[in-house]
Amino acid sequence: MNPILFHYGGFAIHYSEVIFAGSFFLSYFLSFRRARALGFADPEWERALLYYAAAGLLGSRVGYILAHVRMFEGRWAEALTPWPGAFTLWGALLGFLAAAQILRHIQRYDSGRSLDVLAPVFSLFLGLAEWGLFTEGEGWGRAAKGLLALQEGGVARYPLWLGYSLWFLLTAGVLALRPPKREGTSFAYLSASLGLATLAFSPFTLLYGNTAGRYVWGSLAVCAGLGYVLFQAKRPTAAERERKEPS
Repeated sequence: MNPILFHYGGFAIHYSEVIFAGSFFLSYFLSFRRARALGFADPEWERALLYYAAAGLLGSRVGYILAHVRMFEGRWAEALTPWPGAFTLWGALLGFLAAAQILRHIQRYDSGRSLDVLAPVFSLFLGLAEWGLFTEGEGWGRAAKGLLALQEGGVARYPLWLGYSLWFLLTAGVLALRPPKREGTSFAYLSASLGLATLAFSPFTLLYGNTAGRYVWGSLAVCAGLGYVLFQAKRPTAAERERKEPS
């Protein structure tokens, strides 16, 4: 069962719930610190964060529905709710890209720079959230069997969640400590990291038979990340654009 941190009567707080909540609040506050370092004022980033949060949630849910269309046949009303099912990380990334373009046209924000703010923060959130899934032991209701399920007190704890957690925490640290050389490259490296993680941990998905699909979406994330790197490399940086503008 999900380990309990505190309980009173029928009310209980689980370790995983504390981790999920902590990952959200920590990522939220650190995003403002990152935004200030890259030249955003707090009101500007707060507005941008609302766009990114809405687009990320919508994109991740739509991505899951598109990848599991047969699951919703005959009950499409359920597709409008957060459950059944879950979310997709590649769908969230596409949602972020869409939000960046909207902000670019509506608010005149530099899309590459705002995505660079988001990249290490989102990776940190993913790393902590995956650690919460490992602590929870449920794995979104999937039953683990065999050698790939670590049994602790009768609860299957998935090496998959632990591997993802460490991978994304490492990615967050690298992106946070290494300033982007060109605008948008931090987000591109995040996309590539997500794709590589999906490919690297695909053998573990044999537990619930999703390997083929994960290879497809993992490859898509890698291509999107590397494509964005090449796209940004051909664009002039903000400093170069300022030098070209007539004084």
